[in-house]
Amino acid sequence: MQFIGEVSFSFYMTHWLFLASVPAIFKKVFSVDTRLSEGSLLFNCVSASVIVVGSFLVSVCTYRFIESPARRLARWLLSR
Repeated sequence: MQFIGEVSFSFYMTHWLFLASVPAIFKKVFSVDTRLSEGSLLFNCVSASVIVVGSFLVSVCTYRFIESPARRLARWLLSR
């Protein structure tokens, strides 16, 4: 649970990217398939799943490879 709290700011920042891009991409990719037409329940569930999972994965990577090293560097610089 603590890890989710640590990643939450990154998740907040990255979910906007997915909210804006995933529905637009899905409209182009699945425009022929009537089962995944815009506004259908399946389309909305798939879009929401991709948004949540994708945002979480990107936020974990952001936390691990950008935020954590920056915090360690700041602590090291302040301790000198």
